[in-house]
Amino acid sequence: MKPQSRAALWAIWLVLVFGVLNIYGPSLWSYRPEGRQGTMTEREIAEAMTPLQTLGVILRNDTDTGRYLSYANAILGRPYGAYYVRSMRQWTTAEQNDSGSNPSAMVAPDHPLLPWRDFSVEYPPGMLISALAPALFTADKDLYHLLFSVEMGLMLTLAVWLSMSTAERVAPGLGRETLLMSILFVGGLGIISLRRYDAAVALAVAAVIAALASRKPFASGLALAAGVIVKGVPILLAPIGFAWFAAQRAWGPLARSLAGTAALLLAAMAFYLFLAGANALDAIVYHSERPLQIESSYGALLVAARAFDPDIVASVYSFGSENIVSVWEPALRRAASLLPVLALLGVYVWCFAAMRRAEAAPDRLRIVLAAASAAFVAFITLGKICSPQYLVWLLPTGAISAASGSRLNRMLLISACALGQIEYPFAYPFLVQGLEPSFGLLVFLRNAILIWWAVITMREAWRPALSSLSAAVSAAPQGAT
Repeated sequence: MKPQSRAALWAIWLVLVFGVLNIYGPSLWSYRPEGRQGTMTEREIAEAMTPLQTLGVILRNDTDTGRYLSYANAILGRPYGAYYVRSMRQWTTAEQNDSGSNPSAMVAPDHPLLPWRDFSVEYPPGMLISALAPALFTADKDLYHLLFSVEMGLMLTLAVWLSMSTAERVAPGLGRETLLMSILFVGGLGIISLRRYDAAVALAVAAVIAALASRKPFASGLALAAGVIVKGVPILLAPIGFAWFAAQRAWGPLARSLAGTAALLLAAMAFYLFLAGANALDAIVYHSERPLQIESSYGALLVAARAFDPDIVASVYSFGSENIVSVWEPALRRAASLLPVLALLGVYVWCFAAMRRAEAAPDRLRIVLAAASAAFVAFITLGKICSPQYLVWLLPTGAISAASGSRLNRMLLISACALGQIEYPFAYPFLVQGLEPSFGLLVFLRNAILIWWAVITMREAWRPALSSLSAAVSAAPQGAT
C-alpha cells in the first residue's frame, strides 16, 4: 500500500459523500404539466416522466427534507407546507399517499409556531437542531435540500474520524481499514445516508465510544445524552457503558459519566416540557399507536407470503408511513413488542459475561462495539418500525467491527447495506403499491443478513484474535498506517 493511501481514501470519501450522493434531478412535483387543472397524484405525474427523469427524482429523495423544512419554516414564522405541520390526530388518520412532497399547499402563519405545542413533531427535541440549521440560511426548498445533505455529510465525516481514532485503540493501523469500510458502507447504503437526519445519531454513537476509549467518562455521558435527545435510540448503549465501567471497577468514572448524561438530559427535558406544555406525551402516544410498518421483518414476511395467499395482507398509509393491515397484525405486533426486549436482554447478558473475561482494553473495546452493533440490529430487525435509514446508526460500530473482523463479517455488513439501497430508494416506489412478494423477500433477506452479521460480530469479539490482528497490521508496509 502506498504511503498516501489514507489520504487517497479520504479523497474517495469526500467525493462520495459530498459529490456522488448529491447528484440528483428536480423534484417530482416540478414535472407536473403546466396548466393542468385539478389535483394530480404522484403516480400520475411519474407515469408521464422519462426513465432518466424518474432516476433523478429517486436519487433526489426529498420527502423528508420537505418535512424538516416545513417544521423549520413554521418555527421561524415563515410559510410552511401544510401537509407536514398538523396535529397528532391528523397524522394518525389513514390517508392516501399522494401529497407527501407536494409543496403547493402552503400556509402563512401570523406568528412563529411552537413545536409540539402548536403542531405535532414525532421526534425528540434534538432533531430540530439538524432541521433548523440549513433553514437559517435559506427558505428555498432546493437549496435547503442540498444544504441538509451537506450537513449530514459533515456529521458522517466527523463520525468516521472519531471511529478511526477508536479503531487505533483496538489495534494500531486499524484506522485506515475502518475508513475503507466506512466508504464501502456508505457507498452500499447510498443516498439514504444523507437524506434523513440519522447521521446525527451515528455521530453521537461514535462520540460515546470514542470518549469511552479515550477514558473521558464525563464526555461519554454528554455524548450519550446528546444522542438520546436527537433520536432516543442511543439509550440502548447505556447498559453497555455500565458494563464497560463495571468490568474495570471504575465507579468514579461511572459516576462522572452518569453526571454528564443526567445534566444534559434534565436540561433538554425542561426545555421540551416548556415547549410542549399539555402535549408533552403526544410523541409517546404517537409511537405507541403505530401499527406494523411494511418494512419491518413482520410486514416483509406477510408481503412475501402473498405469493401463496394474496389476501393475507393489505396496506394503509398512516402515521407518515406505509403500514400493514392483516388479521395477523395484532399477534405480530405483540411479537414486535416482546422479541426486541428479549434480544436486547440477551445482548446485555452476553456483554457483561464477555467483559468479565476480557483482560485488555482493546478486547473490551471490541466487546463494546459488538454489543452496540447487536443492540441496534435487534431494534432494527425485530421492532415494529424499520426504515432503511436506521442502518446509518451502525456506521461507527459496524465499520470498526468489520475492519477488525473476518472476511465473512465484512461481506455480510456490506451485503446488508447494498440490499438496503436496492430496497430503498430503488425497489420501493415500484413494488410497495402492489405489495409484490419480491419486495417482502428483499426486506426479509436484508434483515436476516443483519442478524447473521450481528451474531458473527459477537462471536468474533468473544474469541478475540487481537494478537494476530496486531501482527497482521504490523506486517503491513509502513505507509499503510
